[in-house]
Amino acid sequence: MITRMADQDDASSRPGATAALRIRRAARRRALRLGSAAASSLLMTGALIVSAPAAVADPPPAPALTALPFLPGDWYSEPTGLNEEGAISGYSTPSDGIYSANYRDRPVRWAPDNTITALPPLPGDLYGRAVAINDAGTTAGYSWPAATARSARQGHAVRWDSDGGGTPLAPLAGDTFSRPVAVNDAGAVVGTSWSGDEVSPDEGHGVLWRPDGTLLPLAALPGDAYSVPTAVNGAGEAVGYSWNGRLSATHAVKWSPGGAVTDLGALARARWPQHDASGTFGINDSGTVIGQVFKAYPTSRSEPHAVKWENDGTITDLGPDAGAASISPQGLMAGSRRLDGAVRQTAVRWAPDGTATALTPPVGRSADTTAFGVNDAGTVVGHSWSGNPSRENQRAMRWGVDGAGVDLGSAPSDPYSSARFVNSGGTIAGVSIRTPIYTYLAGSHHAVVWRP
Repeated sequence: MITRMADQDDASSRPGATAALRIRRAARRRALRLGSAAASSLLMTGALIVSAPAAVADPPPAPALTALPFLPGDWYSEPTGLNEEGAISGYSTPSDGIYSANYRDRPVRWAPDNTITALPPLPGDLYGRAVAINDAGTTAGYSWPAATARSARQGHAVRWDSDGGGTPLAPLAGDTFSRPVAVNDAGAVVGTSWSGDEVSPDEGHGVLWRPDGTLLPLAALPGDAYSVPTAVNGAGEAVGYSWNGRLSATHAVKWSPGGAVTDLGALARARWPQHDASGTFGINDSGTVIGQVFKAYPTSRSEPHAVKWENDGTITDLGPDAGAASISPQGLMAGSRRLDGAVRQTAVRWAPDGTATALTPPVGRSADTTAFGVNDAGTVVGHSWSGNPSRENQRAMRWGVDGAGVDLGSAPSDPYSSARFVNSGGTIAGVSIRTPIYTYLAGSHHAVVWRP
């Protein structure tokens, strides 16, 4: 199962969003403006060797791209998750100007045959987003009642069954709002519960909604006020961070299926005493966790290291100036890092032992690359990018086990694209980008799929 929370511009992602919220979104956007290097460069990082792959004469051709349909009247859509059957979660919206001022998203699910199904908001709500999907087609998301920034920032968690029926996921006693971030194959959902009209989910209380809908609180660390899950595995182990709110350090944590909390950040601080902040990005079914350690405010997330934590407490340094975005069931990892002190970025695939391979673009594409998803076959997806701002000048990429990049193309008349998710069968979900500038303006994205 491959799922990820949406990362489009909503009320909490505009200027002033907290560092902790940006941690939760690292699977996509915080690949760190890291650096790229020439295809033959090598960089020693402790015991690790970061190497570029050998050239491949004839990489496999790109699969065919299909633009996924919108709901009637809409013209902007975004995928947020992909399962092993090839079904995709996301949202469709009738954008009509600056996207972030719209707030009229509608949660959807695209079937493996590319048909679209509208997922109903909860009673009393009008709008919503689907944020994750499991292999049974169960989809998690949230809905809200009005097309306003405040309403969209709040929300009510919902779990939709494979037939589209919705079940409300209640907040903790005393709280008003709830929002999920991930769902496992058993149907357990993790997210946050909170109250207060001006409060965001990152200043809430972590929860796990069991398949029967009952709540399991996910406590903050002693001395911290808030807990924020970011992912859950098939065993019901959740990861996330604990913190005290804006400008405080975040502490990476792992919760057992029973809710007991472990301070992963303490393991990192023992190795990097000056790195007082940390966060998690993902966990696989073996319990391996990926994340990052860094220096907190006011040093503004400086000197980050990508890391992974094993069940026995072992922590592996995946390299400085790096961010791991995803982990496969067997422990392959993908993300981005800087090489040779450059200020630009290269996509990376890490083996389970931490050895990193730089992923190169095909001839004619920008050398700056970012990786988002990886499967157990070693296929990595992401994009190459150029220009300023980089988010508007992207081209979807797929890298095979040999590390050679293939340009996945874009929809007709679209200059840009980005690949976000890949499953074990090689199906890829992403976006095609209509406009060369201001990607987050209305109508610039539409969800697409590449099916082998």
